[in-house]
Amino acid sequence: MRYFNSPPCQIHGATQTDRVQHETHTYLKETWLSRKPHPEAGFVAIYYGLLVLFVSSAYWGDWGGLQSFLAAKRPQIFENSEFWRLWSALFVHADMGHLLANLLLLLPLTYLLSSFFGLYFLPMVSVLAGGLINYFVVQSLPTATSLMGISGVVYLMGALWMTLYFLIDRRNKWRKRFAQILFITVLLFTPETFKPEVSYLSHAIGFLMGMGLGFIYYAFHRKKFLAAEVYEVLIEEPMWFEDMTSFSPTADKSDISH
Repeated sequence: MRYFNSPPCQIHGATQTDRVQHETHTYLKETWLSRKPHPEAGFVAIYYGLLVLFVSSAYWGDWGGLQSFLAAKRPQIFENSEFWRLWSALFVHADMGHLLANLLLLLPLTYLLSSFFGLYFLPMVSVLAGGLINYFVVQSLPTATSLMGISGVVYLMGALWMTLYFLIDRRNKWRKRFAQILFITVLLFTPETFKPEVSYLSHAIGFLMGMGLGFIYYAFHRKKFLAAEVYEVLIEEPMWFEDMTSFSPTADKSDISH
């Protein structure tokens, strides 16, 4: 935590009986999120997107017969112990429209998390948590229904970023930060129409897990985030009093310089 003072005002020609009253205000100028993004974060986001595109293409084209091994189905996971499907299903999508809808948020969220919280840590944790999301969701699906797509991870990453933003970037009052988060949630993470093929349960679980992960991550790194805060002390233009009782309205403005 660091403090910076603004230059003080000086009054020329003041006598020993003159007094200057200064009013100071302390503002939070910079936080952990004020730093420059990591220069390689964009590459991490691109690699992530290309990986999802590659696995989805393998699924669509059934490269080497992979199609039957990637999607998640309840009997194959819990009866045949094919638990890798909990994670492989994250990277396959039903069609290009499904893929692009997820990449639209996956890429910028990966960039933001990699920029400020480590290049690979939180994106990798999000994928690991995505398998846990699928574990709960698959149990609620009919036997013949396949689960695929990374939307649960997208919701997790979105909630994770917004939670960390709320806790770290305290330059605005908490009410304003909460209003910003609420607006983004309604705009980007609230469905406009109900689609029976969409797993809204995975979205809800992912969002709640992202919030919880955000609070946990902040708790472990709180000291580091607070140490990055920079405060600025602003000194308002003083009022000139004589003998602390009478104000001199005839003071020459040329006697006052900043």
